[in-house]
Amino acid sequence: MGEGCGQEVDIQTIKRKLMFSADIFKSYEQAWLDDGDFGRMTQWLEGIYDRHIRIDVSGIKTIDEWIERLGVSGIHVVYSSGTSGEFSFIPRDKQDWELSRTANINYLVPLWQAA
Repeated sequence: MGEGCGQEVDIQTIKRKLMFSADIFKSYEQAWLDDGDFGRMTQWLEGIYDRHIRIDVSGIKTIDEWIERLGVSGIHVVYSSGTSGEFSFIPRDKQDWELSRTANINYLVPLWQAA
């Protein structure tokens, strides 16, 4: 496996070499949102996404409009303010979006059966 993580690796090594902080989803400049600069927000989102984002941001005034425009182009963005009050934006393509929804449900099935 890459990064020297074979079958006999401990969880700390996996975390250190293969995972990153959730802060990446909040790594944009707050001023871009405050100013409604969705062109800049799109450039930032492209930097944490695995493909190019090509959308027309003209006329977008709100986060919801931006999210909707991204969705039309096949990019589903999950966002929340969490406990910090600062928005996190997590981009997913259609396949990843479906897998994340299914995986979350499948995770709960054993818990329902145990109850």
